[in-house]
Amino acid sequence: WLFVQMADMCTLYRNEDGEYHIESSKFHKNTEWFTDRPFQLEATQPTSEWFKNFTELFDDEKGMPNAALTIVHDDVSKDVVVSVFAEGYIKDTEGEGGGEGQTYGYKLEQSTSQESVMSLEALMDGGDSVTLDHCSMFIDQVRVPLCEQPQI
Repeated sequence: WLFVQMADMCTLYRNEDGEYHIESSKFHKNTEWFTDRPFQLEATQPTSEWFKNFTELFDDEKGMPNAALTIVHDDVSKDVVVSVFAEGYIKDTEGEGGGEGQTYGYKLEQSTSQESVMSLEALMDGGDSVTLDHCSMFIDQVRVPLCEQPQI
């Protein structure tokens, strides 16, 4: 399975330990799943469930998934960033007007080869964080038996 997520506004930042993260409280409500050849299957899962099950989904001792991030900022498409999604998480946050909300995020890591495409540091243009207008995430495959695909 391959996965696609979109967020209308996201923030890429480096924390005090030098770790990169990408977060958004504006992820689209669903994460789309699809298979590669020869299958032609598609499934939809609520993004909240995706993040709740992230570690379990990829806990196969083969490492966390690779992902390609595409970014739009000031109505301009930026470079593709390739990274490992080392950890998925949910943060409870206070929404606008005092209401509770959730921010979804990933801890990111890059290999030297992945950095050669576009480094996270270069994308941040020398700062500690950058807020982007739109982010799409294309997440590497995982082998999930067809009988265990998410229920719509």
